[in-house]
Amino acid sequence: MSMKTESRHEVVVPPRTGRRAASAVVGGLLGTALGLLLGFLIGANIGGQWFTSFSFAGQRGYEATSLVGAAVGAVVFGALGVGYARRRRAR
Repeated sequence: MSMKTESRHEVVVPPRTGRRAASAVVGGLLGTALGLLLGFLIGANIGGQWFTSFSFAGQRGYEATSLVGAAVGAVVFGALGVGYARRRRAR
C-alpha cells in the first residue's frame, strides 16, 4: 500500500523589477536620442524660415531655435519612450 502526498504549497515568484527598469532606461535613451535629432532638425527649419531674429543662449536664428527644439524634443520623446517601454513591458 503506497500513499501519495500532495503538496499544496504555492510558489510565489517576485516580479523582475530589474528587467522592467532596464527596459524603461533603454526606452528613455532611445526616445531622447530620437527627440534630440527631430527637435534639432525641426527647430532649425522653423528658425531658418520664420524666426530669423530669435535669440537664445547667445545664438540667433536657426541656431537658437534648433537648441530649443532639441531640448524640447529630448524631454518629450524621452518621457514618451519611458512610458512606452513600461507599458510594453507590463504586458
